[in-house]
Amino acid sequence: MFATLLVVFGFFIGLAGRKFYTLFVFLLGFVNIQILLMWMYYAFVLQSSTPVWLMSAVVLCGALVSYVVGMLLVSFIYIGAAVLTGFGALVFCIYLVMALPIFNHTIIYPFFIASFIISGCIMALLAFNKSLIASTALIGSFCIARGISVFSGYFPDELSTYKAVISK
Repeated sequence: MFATLLVVFGFFIGLAGRKFYTLFVFLLGFVNIQILLMWMYYAFVLQSSTPVWLMSAVVLCGALVSYVVGMLLVSFIYIGAAVLTGFGALVFCIYLVMALPIFNHTIIYPFFIASFIISGCIMALLAFNKSLIASTALIGSFCIARGISVFSGYFPDELSTYKAVISK
């Protein structure tokens, strides 16, 4: 089910990403902040013995914070575009890491990713429309590839790529 939704979302963002980029900026901010907050909550605050009502309250508060961050990214157009283009640059960097075995030293990996994200954010400020078109196309193609990889099983996921880079 998730893979099918990912493929449909990938086609939609890949083909009509520039037209609806405010929606995608909101969704990107909302989903990423929600995932980050859930990781932090489950790593540091919540335990297995936490009552269900408290977990529900934490998820609801996290959703409210994510909604505010998503709306702020939509309100400040250039910052939202920089975040969207930085995420597109991250997706391009993930493609390069999977395709090219150039990482023999693990210290290069974080700097490589950071340099791509920073260059994507700068590109959004310099070439607004072109960077939005390129980043939404990259994000859409990545979503399509991830969705199809669930059915085919031959496309490595990000965790196995990270483990392969670390093990070198």
